Amino acid sequence: FVLQKWCIRIISGHRRFDSCKPLFRELKILTLAGLVGYEVCCFVKVNPQIFVSNGDYHQYSTRSRELLSVTGHNTSAFERSPYHLSAKAFNALLLDIKNKPNLL
Repeated sequence: FVLQKWCIRIISGHRRFDSCKPLFRELKILTLAGLVGYEVCCFVKVNPQIFVSNGDYHQYSTRSRELLSVTGHNTSAFERSPYHLSAKAFNALLLDIKNKPNLL
């Protein structure tokens, strides 16, 4: 992330201690964390057959029916797995973004 900020400062001609947050917005470039989140959500959108939604378990209309089911786990290693992180990241998106045909 530090290298990315360094490159943004060089591209835009700003000094070493200038804030990079407005520069990312001005240049319309995602940060490294934003890019990872975007790719994870695209993975869920492209591979829906891998994930199970909460609505698949019963026919009742509940608040969390559209959310992806995050399976129970015993280890913290599973919490860092791409499967678990992608389901959590996709669940955090707004519903109108989730329902778009593509995330581009």
